[in-house]
Amino acid sequence: MSPPMAAIFQRLQKEDGHLPNPMRIPLAEARLNFNATTARWNRIDEDAFDIEDFLIPSAGGYRMPALRIAPKVGARPGTLLYLHGGGWVFGSVQTHRGAMARLAELSGLTVVGIDYRLAPDAPFPAGLNDAVWAWHWLRAESDARGLTAPWFVSGDSSGANLALSMMLDLRHAGEALPDAALLFYGVFAANHQTESHLRCGQGQFGLSTEKMAWYRAHYLSGARCNPDDPRVSPLLADLAGLPPIFMNAAGLDPLRDDSLMLARRLAQANVPCQMKVVEGVVHGFMQMSSELPEAMAAFKDAAAFTRSW
Repeated sequence: MSPPMAAIFQRLQKEDGHLPNPMRIPLAEARLNFNATTARWNRIDEDAFDIEDFLIPSAGGYRMPALRIAPKVGARPGTLLYLHGGGWVFGSVQTHRGAMARLAELSGLTVVGIDYRLAPDAPFPAGLNDAVWAWHWLRAESDARGLTAPWFVSGDSSGANLALSMMLDLRHAGEALPDAALLFYGVFAANHQTESHLRCGQGQFGLSTEKMAWYRAHYLSGARCNPDDPRVSPLLADLAGLPPIFMNAAGLDPLRDDSLMLARRLAQANVPCQMKVVEGVVHGFMQMSSELPEAMAAFKDAAAFTRSW
């Protein structure tokens, strides 16, 4: 680990070491613990942003919570749909409020996050369908809500998975794609035999191969769910025709090789891709941008990428 990452990691072990393994306790309790432990990364200067909580009406009566964050200084035209991580099981716009604010601050874009439905309460494809629905709704309501082009999609970890799968769904339907995408340390396949899983998957750096299998089991707990479905494992999909993509990976992450393999597949499909491996940091490191220099640098790289549009 880099020295700053090591210092934060050791501190978190002390602060959170008393908490039970989330895979061994009731899911409701595990979610409360996840929310509590992410709160430290979500303290933002509320006066620096225009912030709005609202609901997106969707099929089946689900009213999807959404959060809009726009910078008061340095704002520019453009809208970014953000899909939070958390293994398809945890997370919300509140657990990733800090990340959304950082993207808005550094890119100048209006960032909109959504609370897509979580597994196993709503297994695949519910969360993905919610992302596609939100994309359509935001574009249809753009004038009423003051949202403008260019349009981007972004996500971290399982949120990056949903962002990529959402673009594949849109392409398949012949519908408008984002102008570009930002994918942070995503999970793109169910292969746990990669070098990064074998090297980093024992939990010594936080995320483990066992936990990824637990997350995926929850996500695919519905009927007829196949881990090799390209909408679940978009690394296996035909990637031609996607918009330019910025990707990064954490060097000490079981999922590192998912991003490296995806970058190669995108190159083969002639999809413009900028790929960066951030060495010495663990999965989820961008949540720590208030303290971790590598996280702030990663957000700046992503924000710079958006300024090509």
